[in-house]
Amino acid sequence: MLDFSQLLGRALCLIAICLTISSLHSSHAEAVHESPEALIRALESSDRQYLFDMHGNARRELRKLMEARFSATRHITSAIQRLEKSTVEEDQELAAALFHVLGFVKDPAAIGWLRNRWHSTVKSTVMEHWLQAWQDRPRGYGGSPVQGYGEWRWLSGRERWIATFIDASLKPMLAGDRLAIMQILSGFDDKSVRIYFERLRATSLEPEEVLIVEGYVSAHGGRTHDSQIEAAIDKLSVDPGKHLFLIDTAEFFRHKAFIPFLISIIESPVKPPGRSVSWRPEEQLELITFALGLRGKKAWQDWYRVHGSRSREDWYEMALESFRRELARNPSAAEKQFGD
Repeated sequence: MLDFSQLLGRALCLIAICLTISSLHSSHAEAVHESPEALIRALESSDRQYLFDMHGNARRELRKLMEARFSATRHITSAIQRLEKSTVEEDQELAAALFHVLGFVKDPAAIGWLRNRWHSTVKSTVMEHWLQAWQDRPRGYGGSPVQGYGEWRWLSGRERWIATFIDASLKPMLAGDRLAIMQILSGFDDKSVRIYFERLRATSLEPEEVLIVEGYVSAHGGRTHDSQIEAAIDKLSVDPGKHLFLIDTAEFFRHKAFIPFLISIIESPVKPPGRSVSWRPEEQLELITFALGLRGKKAWQDWYRVHGSRSREDWYEMALESFRRELARNPSAAEKQFGD
């Protein structure tokens, strides 16, 4: 006859077996519920008005599709094709959100499918939503502490993506679409991309394209065409709709030709879409000139009138000397002023 301890041991074993079986069933049910098909069905049956929150964060099902990475690609492309046939606005919004997922995941297996659609009637949808997600990236040039796609070890099919983007940009397309592709390519430092940008310099470019090309060339040790840069900035600066592009570009392509434009908008800063706080042109001016502590349009005009003819190398040496003097006089103040 079994004693109490043996009975207790068998009871505990039975409980453990039951819990294991229950856990397996639960895991299986969860896996089925989290499958790409189930996630897409959940999105199709939900309120499409809240696919992204006010900060641009994707809702849970979209994030799960991103986490699924390449295993979800086939299901996403099929869903997009089905949704785009619908005339319902909410279906179009979901298709756009799924394009965002594809742009975030960057599965090279989708390249053929995407290329076919670039030349179809839905090309604008592909460019607008998929390319927008691709552009959501660290910069590849000009002093950014984060490198571009060339440093992303997890990016699969890099050579295929590069070839695809170069091929697409050399074919007829809207100027804005080509600019988006050029911005993506600027994140790579591969030889084929360097050759691509060098060859573009011999072609007719839009002002925005000039700045992307010259910024890339400069970041890779090439000599810039300063007169073209100045002409491009002058042309773009008269259009308030281009000011955000100029400010964003100046942050990474720190060319002195941006200075007059940045000074001119100090008293009328630009507010990026979706942000409650405007860009401060002084931040870009400090990055370009290394000059700190200047406040207001007149202070920057006075500084530029005195030092504008000098080079960035000279400005760097001036800032370094200023730091040394302040460090010797007041170390804590020097750390506070130059710490960043």
